[in-house]
Amino acid sequence: MKYTISRTVSFGCGLRDAEIGLDTRDISSCEGNCGLDYNSAFTCQCDYFCRDYFNCCVDYVQSCSGTCEGRCGKYTPDFSCQCNMWQCEYFGDCCSDYDQFC
Repeated sequence: MKYTISRTVSFGCGLRDAEIGLDTRDISSCEGNCGLDYNSAFTCQCDYFCRDYFNCCVDYVQSCSGTCEGRCGKYTPDFSCQCNMWQCEYFGDCCSDYDQFC
């Protein structure tokens, strides 16, 4: 048997998450989700700090290492390109979308 559990959060006025604008998506991949803010409802994370908390999606490095989306001002040594202001320009290793996001 398969059971579905629905979740309703009440703030005293009977509104559901989606009705008050909370992000109710469940992501399991960083593809197209790099830089999303931390959300405890997600099964894994794609924010810059996920590596510190060991909760990144398995494709975080593959999906997010070539973009500055959600990484402006950050230096990540093992990523192929960087988004740290002025320094990546000096070293010539800025991501191709640096100007767009930073």
